[in-house]
Amino acid sequence: MAEWRDEAIILSTRPLGETKAVVTVLTRTLGRQSGLVKSARSAAMRGTLLPGNLVQASWHARLSDQLGMLKCESLDAYAARVLDDPARLTALSAACAL
Repeated sequence: MAEWRDEAIILSTRPLGETKAVVTVLTRTLGRQSGLVKSARSAAMRGTLLPGNLVQASWHARLSDQLGMLKCESLDAYAARVLDDPARLTALSAACAL
């Protein structure tokens, strides 16, 4: 079983079905990674999975080349800090889009 745990910045979230989402993160040691997050559209996770937020990401899968399950715990909400400043919000969005 393949697994890793690292600090990461949320880059994007794509809905999948009614409750799940495919989340792409940028980790410190592994670079860009993707995973499936269950209950991603719940009220508790909605604020955590905003692009630009810092999270503690835990990923596991049966094989290392599969799309594994990703769990994210919020560490810092960078996106919430820059909502009132359009220039900083644009810069954060552009950085996540790259």
